Formats: sequence, structure tokens, C-alpha cells
Amino acid sequence: MYDKYLSQEERARAERMDADTARHERWAALVSTVQDAMTRQVPSRSSEAQALAKQWMALLAQDAALDPVLTAKLHTMHINEPALQERTGISLEMLDFIMEAANETKLAIYGKYLSAHELQFMRANFGKRANEWPSLIAQVRQHLAKGTPAHAPEMQQLARQWIDLFRSYAGDDPQTQAKVRLAMEREPELSASPWMGPDLIVYVREAMEGLMKAA
Repeated sequence: MYDKYLSQEERARAERMDADTARHERWAALVSTVQDAMTRQVPSRSSEAQALAKQWMALLAQDAALDPVLTAKLHTMHINEPALQERTGISLEMLDFIMEAANETKLAIYGKYLSAHELQFMRANFGKRANEWPSLIAQVRQHLAKGTPAHAPEMQQLARQWIDLFRSYAGDDPQTQAKVRLAMEREPELSASPWMGPDLIVYVREAMEGLMKAA
């Protein structure tokens, strides 16, 4: 399974990560707690679910701090491989539950900047393509690590994908998009991600500026 997604060097790092007993126990305990919440049919919009999502993202952030590209690739592998979901106990339904809860926290913040109609559109579309982000971020981070110029063709293509994903939940109205960007600039929690970081955000913005100059 590893060979389908990872290089030999990445596989070795992933196996070392798997061998970390303390890390495994932290994840197993949280997965059990989340499964209990789902069994009790705790609403994903509830404060309990949002607290669990924050714990989940905190553990992901710990993994990503060690190896952000590998962590993003492992996330993609998990989504695509039912055997891995069964082994870890982390089903796609559980990931959806966590994502919905995490999104609810962010949507509450966006609500301070958007009209009711704009927020309704965002709520309907915010999580639809969420699973595409980790893979895209991993590709961008790999180029950042290699020193690929932001205006290089491969980064320009990734910037187009980034804009497409942004528009999928922000919509096509430039005024709404400006509100969303303002919210992201003012509210650090909106940009918080296990795989992101200020360096990556600056790099992507440079790539987007290159697209606008070329237009």
C-alpha cells in the first residue's frame, strides 16, 4: 500500500512514524472517543463535536510538524484505501464527522463577514472538495522545498487548482471573494491547517500574482 503512494525514503519515514507507540496511543484514544460520539449521534455542529475536531486537528498538526508532505500523502492514502480505514478504525464517515465539526467552527467566524445568502452558499459547498486540499498542499510544499520559482509553469498550474478550490466554496462574486480573503487575513483560525503555514501561503500568493500578470 505504501509503495502506491510513497517513495522508498518516505515509506521508511512512515514506518518510523507508525512505530511511535505514544503517537499510536494518542490517536487510538481519540478515535475511540470520536466513535463513541458518533454512536451517540452527537450532532457535528455541537460544541462537543467541535471540541473533538480541535483535538483531531491538534494531533494532525503534531504529525505535520514532523513531516508535512508525508502527513498529507498519508491522509490521501487513507481516503483511498478501505483496508487502511479498517485497520485504523478511522472510517470515511468519521473523517466527514470531524470535517463537518471543524468547518462549523470556521463558518461561525465567516458569518461575521458574510451576508446570510453568502454564508448559506458557503455552508452548502465548504466541505464538498475538502479532501482535495491535502494532496494539493503537499504538491505545493514539495515545490517550495525544492526551490521551484513561484512563476514556474508547474507552480502556476497548482495556483490555478488552488483558485478553483477557493472558488468552489467562496463562489464567483469578486465582492464575496474579497470578504472571504479579508476574513482569512484577520482571523488566524481560518488559515489554520496541519499542512499550511505562513511560508506556504506567501509562496502560493506569489504564484497567483504571477497568474494575474500573465493574464
